[in-house]
Amino acid sequence: MNGPAHYKKAEDLLERSRGEDPEWARLLVAQAQVHATLADTASNTVNDREEFTAWREVTQ
Repeated sequence: MNGPAHYKKAEDLLERSRGEDPEWARLLVAQAQVHATLADTASNTVNDREEFTAWREVTQ
């Protein structure tokens, strides 16, 4: 899983957490935080045009 995929997964998990049972929502948010952290780390290592394009597409 690359950085943009982690970013998208974090967004999806946060979206899924809305309206859920509070315990389940906390689990989803915790998982989203892990993916967001991995996405953040990956964003600091972008080194080619393909990765840059992938980040641009997922964050727009």
